[in-house]
Amino acid sequence: MTLRRSTFVAWLATVLALTLGLAVPAHAADPTAAAKATAWLGQQTIDDPGQIADSLIALAAANDPAQAATVDRLVTALKEKGAAYAAGSPEAAAKAAVALEAAGEDPRTALGTDLIATVKNGIAADGSFGSYPGPFASGLAAVALTRADEDVPAALGTYLLTFHNSDGGFTYQAGQPSDADSTALALQALTALGDDASVTKTVAWADQNIQADGSYTGFNPVNSTAVMAAALATAGKNVDASVVYLVSQQQTDGSFLNAGAPDVLATAQAALGLSGVSYLDATWSPTAQDSASPAASASASASATPGAATSATPAGWLDPSAWIGSAAAVIILLGAAVVGLRRTSAR
Repeated sequence: MTLRRSTFVAWLATVLALTLGLAVPAHAADPTAAAKATAWLGQQTIDDPGQIADSLIALAAANDPAQAATVDRLVTALKEKGAAYAAGSPEAAAKAAVALEAAGEDPRTALGTDLIATVKNGIAADGSFGSYPGPFASGLAAVALTRADEDVPAALGTYLLTFHNSDGGFTYQAGQPSDADSTALALQALTALGDDASVTKTVAWADQNIQADGSYTGFNPVNSTAVMAAALATAGKNVDASVVYLVSQQQTDGSFLNAGAPDVLATAQAALGLSGVSYLDATWSPTAQDSASPAASASASASATPGAATSATPAGWLDPSAWIGSAAAVIILLGAAVVGLRRTSAR
């Protein structure tokens, strides 16, 4: 009887451990802070097609229904101005394609020109892509093609790896030190290509080069940290520290700064990092989630101290929605345990 009871208890402990383990999220995000960032973007007059594309990707990442009108407005603006923008370079075509894909539009038809064909035609025989070949351009191309269900040519990956330094990071130019921005875009391309060995080396570089406050150095630490956190989160890595850093840099109006002034690109990229979503998986589907009402959140937190975390669930903490199901399973298992022990004792 004692053996049976011990076996049953051991089984129960194992199942409980596994069940509770399922409640721990793979990585942190701060939806409230992301919503504040996109609410600020929605209040700006954005005419530049490149910034329109960046803002659309950010809005898709935050995926807040309160910004539906802004998404519609920016999609319309990109359709009006995007064709001329995309004709400027293959990189521009790739970014416009990613923005349209993120917004739920078809990049082959939305602008009256096939952006995916433009991207494919922009890949040279040696795998280089765009007017200024490098990790940023290659990353955008790989993402645009992957999201369009197109194969990424192996040559693009081979060429990309010429920028892979021995320390595991990527550089914008051969012979230069690795940097977070290049590494983040390269990591998304490697993820799309399924190059697991190179992904592992690249993630190791990120682990070794994160600063004590969770940031990454770059031309603007906010941008560099945001794109790196987004790429790492998509690769399934924990980015709690970087999310906390980004929240600490957010202004009371929801914006993020570059050179001391609120900046559209910094805020758009910060929204990606705060959402734990990269160019690869930012998707506008507002009906799939409940809204935290970003406009209301931005207004309600207008008197908050800059840099203070505003999420009801701080980064790195468990979201109640993540453990309710597991808690129910625990209760059921405990009930089963009582019944099982009674039956064992009766034998």
